[in-house]
Amino acid sequence: MHCINCGKENEEGNQFCMYCGAELYKPEAASSEPEIVKEATPSIQEKPISTPEKKAPKLDQRKILIILGATGIMLVALICIWTAVGFLGFQIFSPAEQLVYGIQEDLQNNVTVIMAVKENGKDNKELYSDNDGFRSIAIVLDYYPWLKNNIFSPDGKTISVAENNGDLLLLDSDSSVPVSVDIQDKTGITGLGYLQGFSPDGQYFGFTDFDNNSFTTAIIDLQGNEVYSADDRVFGAFLPDSKQIVAFETDRENVTGLGILNFLSGEYTYLTGIEESDTTYTIWFTVTSPVIVSPNGNTIYYIDGKNLMSIPTRGGSSSSVYESDEGINFAFFSPDERTMAIVDRDGNSLYLYDTRRDEKSRIANDVENIVFSSNGRYLAYATNEGNSEKDLYLSRTDGSDKVRIARNVNWLKFAFSPDNNFIAYIDGSSGDAGGSLYIVRRDGSDSTRLDTGVWSFRFVNNGNSIVYIKVSDLDRGNPESEIYRIGVNGRKKERLLQADDGLFTFIWPVP
Repeated sequence: MHCINCGKENEEGNQFCMYCGAELYKPEAASSEPEIVKEATPSIQEKPISTPEKKAPKLDQRKILIILGATGIMLVALICIWTAVGFLGFQIFSPAEQLVYGIQEDLQNNVTVIMAVKENGKDNKELYSDNDGFRSIAIVLDYYPWLKNNIFSPDGKTISVAENNGDLLLLDSDSSVPVSVDIQDKTGITGLGYLQGFSPDGQYFGFTDFDNNSFTTAIIDLQGNEVYSADDRVFGAFLPDSKQIVAFETDRENVTGLGILNFLSGEYTYLTGIEESDTTYTIWFTVTSPVIVSPNGNTIYYIDGKNLMSIPTRGGSSSSVYESDEGINFAFFSPDERTMAIVDRDGNSLYLYDTRRDEKSRIANDVENIVFSSNGRYLAYATNEGNSEKDLYLSRTDGSDKVRIARNVNWLKFAFSPDNNFIAYIDGSSGDAGGSLYIVRRDGSDSTRLDTGVWSFRFVNNGNSIVYIKVSDLDRGNPESEIYRIGVNGRKKERLLQADDGLFTFIWPVP
């Protein structure tokens, strides 16, 4: 049975249309069933229907009210859902709308306050404060942006923070009371984001606890309840299913093996042993070279001695990916999951490893920091050739189309725009008093200085604007910070937050 309002087929016997809610027209006989006439679109010319006895009947007021009533119910339901989601915090702390920043008294002090503000400058609020200070998340993420998921939950609502005394806290944006994690590690290593991480589904947090030269891997939920713990294990990384982790085996001094732990069932699967080398593979070596899981979860990459190795998650033989004479500083994947950046300790040389072609190419020496574009096709990196000044380069991930963006800079912070067409950077040639914020096209053309005295920045509004922190009197030891927003074209500059005491640094979203 067809609905005369929307034209869709309904089951026999229905009184109202299951699609639009209109009352269904029931013909007295098959010969008198009206034709279904669809309204013509502007681009289609239809011949008029000239058979008067077959005109579709008009809807009466009762039927119109039924349709409007059904539509109204749907709208009310959608409004209720949107409102509920907002009150539950998903809208309140949307990473696309809200930025988190830390406050330091000066350049040398640790962060003492974590604040959150919307990108329009509204709802500036304190998430947590501690007069004794805690480890600077901002510093870690500026130099190791791939550790973002180790510090922020996937939805951006929860942040892991390490206080100076080593205590680990989970800050929830909807709660003024942080979750204190029972941890004995007073080194601060876990709290800096290395031997820890959030599960991909955002339900769990894993970390390594250190006490009396003994290591324990622990998994908790975001309320701080322990889900699982295992002695003589070092946390490596979650697998994509969020039910398993990669864990190192230890003998209290050295890493001895690698396996997969299902923390929900307690089942442990041994994968491979790790041998000692001339430079003993100690626990502390895993700090700068943690285990890496391929984005599809099929392969695990780890350091064995001085070499980067790989082994299938399901088990099997390990194989060498990259061999080094001096060791590896770090390695991580590009966002498109195809390229891995590897920095060798020998000259801080940057190599790019194409995982599909199993090919490696040397890109540059003396590399300090690396940022991939979101599509994984481009790479920006800073070099330091034996002095305090740095150069900023941009190239494709195969090393081609290399261009120097900035040269002889004292310090740098840089990030790609979300559409990958621009790169913004802070040229800190003036020292620690704030630098000049530039935006330039990917090919190095159309360089524009947006402002001076800038300390930190983030892209917002789908990359059409930049919010940045402008600092004054930092070199005099009494800094004040303001927050501004400006279009990437250099127009529509506006101050979002007036000057306040302290050195502000954006820590979310991460470039």
